[in-house]
Amino acid sequence: MKYLLTATTSVGNYRNHNEDAILLGESVLLDGSRQRNIFPPFLCAVCDGVGGENAGEVASRMTAELLSVCEYKNTSELKNRIFEIHDKLVKAGDAKSEIFNMQTTLCLIMVDKQDNAFCLNVGDSRAYIFRDKTLTQITTDQSLAQYLTETGRAEKFDIDLKSYKNIIISSVGNPKQYPMIDLFSCGGKLTSEDLFILCSDGITDYISDDTFIEVLNSDLTLLDKQKKLIDSALEGGSKDNLSVVFVSLDEQTQKQNEQEKGNAENEK
Repeated sequence: MKYLLTATTSVGNYRNHNEDAILLGESVLLDGSRQRNIFPPFLCAVCDGVGGENAGEVASRMTAELLSVCEYKNTSELKNRIFEIHDKLVKAGDAKSEIFNMQTTLCLIMVDKQDNAFCLNVGDSRAYIFRDKTLTQITTDQSLAQYLTETGRAEKFDIDLKSYKNIIISSVGNPKQYPMIDLFSCGGKLTSEDLFILCSDGITDYISDDTFIEVLNSDLTLLDKQKKLIDSALEGGSKDNLSVVFVSLDEQTQKQNEQEKGNAENEK
């Protein structure tokens, strides 16, 4: 099957530079919007430089660029490639004090030759699937807030999770520890009405699920939907960079699938 990758990244209204980087197959997007058609296998990803650390924009860009040329056959090999990228970021930081301790999140979707989709995640950027007009989060945030919730500490000690939401417990490039790479299934192969979605927390922290679904259900083009999500997050108070990626079937593949479905129903 052939896919359509649609991406938009924005510096937002408050930052003076963009620490997000987007991977679309073999190309890297650092600003603006882009669409491209692609056959599997391919990778797409959102990398969000970790705030408060040196050179987050360098870490995110390097990670996206190194992923764009990495070779892998399966998720195990891809995990190993991510560990190798982590080592390269740490080594580069050791060589230059101005980029020492540079770190980034990584939320990545891999589609293999059989059209099976998997998500690999480090940090608090997110992956979703939009199916049957329902938005379902695929990933689990690697944040201190999520950890406190899962372990029951938040409820036991009456902790206000808002102050812990943006503290991540894993990243690519941290010289003190290797990243924890979570692997998720993406819920089966895409159908004509489905979307895989990747977002940086500059969007997801400032937009409700109801607003998210309303935008996705609208008649806007895919790029306009992404711009609307970004505008909604900015209206909601986002002071971060904002990035979003859609993975969908391209129009020709959609028409072929619908025709095949119709033929199968007629044969019954």
